[in-house]
Amino acid sequence: MSNATAPAPASPPPPAPSQTLSEKQMHKALAHHQSGRLKEAEEYYKQVLRLQPNHPDANNLLGVLLFQTNRSQDGLKFLDKATKLKPQEAMFYYNYGIALRSAGDQVKAIEALTRAIQLNPDHADALSQLIDIHQKRHEWERAISLLKQLANLRSLDTDSFKRLGEALHQTKNYAEAATYLSKAAGLAPEDAAIHHQLGLSLQAAGDNKGAAVAYKRSLELNPDLAPAHNNLAIVLAEQGHNEEAVKHYEQALEMNSKLFQTKCNLGGLLRKMGRLEESIEWLRSAVEQKSDCAEALCNLGNTYGDLGESQSAMECYRKAILCQADYTQARLNRAIGLLRREEFSEGWMEYEWRWKLKECPRRNFGKPRWDGRELKENEVLLVHAEQGLGDTLQMVRYIKQ
Repeated sequence: MSNATAPAPASPPPPAPSQTLSEKQMHKALAHHQSGRLKEAEEYYKQVLRLQPNHPDANNLLGVLLFQTNRSQDGLKFLDKATKLKPQEAMFYYNYGIALRSAGDQVKAIEALTRAIQLNPDHADALSQLIDIHQKRHEWERAISLLKQLANLRSLDTDSFKRLGEALHQTKNYAEAATYLSKAAGLAPEDAAIHHQLGLSLQAAGDNKGAAVAYKRSLELNPDLAPAHNNLAIVLAEQGHNEEAVKHYEQALEMNSKLFQTKCNLGGLLRKMGRLEESIEWLRSAVEQKSDCAEALCNLGNTYGDLGESQSAMECYRKAILCQADYTQARLNRAIGLLRREEFSEGWMEYEWRWKLKECPRRNFGKPRWDGRELKENEVLLVHAEQGLGDTLQMVRYIKQ
């Protein structure tokens, strides 16, 4: 909201006595308002309006004052009237828009702020307020368009580029987001949070090398930034720098022992490195923290399986399925466990879940799928291989001639 810094209106030529008095009262009102003596300012504004009800500046500034003193609803009628009395004044629409927003009327606030920008395309504060409304309403396309307009106006303003980069990241325009966040980082090279956000966008855009540089810079500026340690670890692990990744995961957890996803990430990486006992420790901790996470339970089950503890693995898969009945990986892992235990009836039934995996696309032959029934005379059953050639040769002997 404007803090009533509007200049005093120019003295009108040969004023009538009442107008001269109103202008004097207006000057007094402004002086009190600008000095923070709001009670006195309010009285003088009202005196002006008693003398001259259609005084546009008095209506506007009284509306501003009422808003400042938490009387938005009372202020709206004066602000609305001011826009009608002086429809080409951008600041009046800006003040009206802010008050409407405060009163909860977002639609009318958008209209008023949009009009302010139409009258004055360089009104950065109106742009900023309108952007904020559109972002909160998840109207990203409009918000991004306005953010670009704001960034052009404020070419040396870090926050404008940062907000634009974050909005583009939100809409999955990661490469473009990184471009603007890089500009923000150039304007604020000591801001750890901006370097971290830049890393997130670069990582999402597939530039792990650039992301690692950004994360490392953010940690140079703020070594206690736990999310940066976690995200750097993810990038390092993808680059094959596993030992370094483990250190950063551990540092993140030293700073915040409740980072659930970091525990899962660390447990998964340790399993990949063959450090199974350590993997179990972190995955157990994750499951204790969030016992209804099917993915964490499934990963814990996988590590138990690697250790040869099949019973514990199967129990984890069972719990994962209870948490999320359609969790494909847990279903398939349990199916393999059942088949290994020669529980073929249930195992093969569960193994049908493999078709849900992206890496196991169902082949389409344009014919009905066999459901296990007896074949009629002259019906032909087409058998195709899913596994490698060795498995195919091994299992083909079980097909009846």
